[in-house]
Order: sequence, then structure tokens, then C-alpha cells
Amino acid sequence: MNENFSIQSPFIFNCWKHHLQFLKKSARLPIEEIKKGIVHLGESQMDLYTGTLTLKNICDEIEVQLERVIKINLLNYLQWLQADGKSYKAITLSDGSQWTLRFGEDPINYIHIHPCRQSANTIRVKSYALKTALIITSLNSDKQINTEFINLIRKEYLSLAPVKSVKEDAAVLKLVELLQ
Repeated sequence: MNENFSIQSPFIFNCWKHHLQFLKKSARLPIEEIKKGIVHLGESQMDLYTGTLTLKNICDEIEVQLERVIKINLLNYLQWLQADGKSYKAITLSDGSQWTLRFGEDPINYIHIHPCRQSANTIRVKSYALKTALIITSLNSDKQINTEFINLIRKEYLSLAPVKSVKEDAAVLKLVELLQ
């Protein structure tokens, strides 16, 4: 699973949280592999990039922009990040999406990237909705996605409490549609 975080040195990126195209491919993995991956989603919300840039495109574009302002190495990057008193910076890529750059704790993969909130080609999702949608997509079931089916997935695969209705968890339906 580490390959999904360290895309290319010096970048670190959690594909399970932040890249729809990666998730579409991952939804075809065996359930046990998906369960290992979704552990990295945590229990909160995240911003999911839905655009067409590949992981390599994203890293390459960020690298080009960084090379315009610094010689990329750990010390220069850290100084650049902290130059205005903050611990992060945001940059815009060719498709209009904005990305947050932070300092990663790894001395090799120290450029931690993730999509900015409310950026172009980005949606905000709850981790439980994404976990549920990934399992549903992986099962490739012909079953109608209703409250009963969602609750079965939540109980059997995720050890989560049931939802009262599909309307309460409408985000799952939207995410299943995006993942297919």
C-alpha cells in the first residue's frame, strides 16, 4: 500500500483519500485489498480530486512550478513553505484545480500534497460514505442500492451503525455513480 502514498520522490500523496481515478481502479481489487486501503481514509472528511490529471501529471506540474521558485530539496522547500509564516502553500494546476502543499515528515518524500477545499474538480466527501461506496462498487452487485443494502454493507464489511434511510446517506449513491 505504500506505493499509493509515495508517488515519486519527493512527493507524498494519499491516493485512497484524494484521487478518484485511482479509486475507480482500486474498486476492482479484491475486497480484502480494498479493506486494507480504506483504513487510510480515517473517520473524517476529505477532498477528493475528480479531474482528469493523472497522479504523475499532478506531481510533474507541481514540480515544474516549484522549480521556478526554488531548487527543490528538503531545506529549501521547508524555508519556502514557512516564508510567509504559514506551514502550507496552495498552487493551481493546468485544469484549474488547486492543491495544498505541506511539509511531510519523511526526509525522502517531504512534499505532502492534497487537493484544496472548494477547488475546481474537487468534491468534499465523508470517509464512511466513500468506504461504503467503494465496497458497493467492488461487489459489482445487481442489487438495487437501497437502505437495506447500504446497511448490510455498513454492518458486514465496515462494522458501522445503520443509517435510517438512503436519503440520509445520499452521498453514497453519488459516490457509487462516480466510481463506476
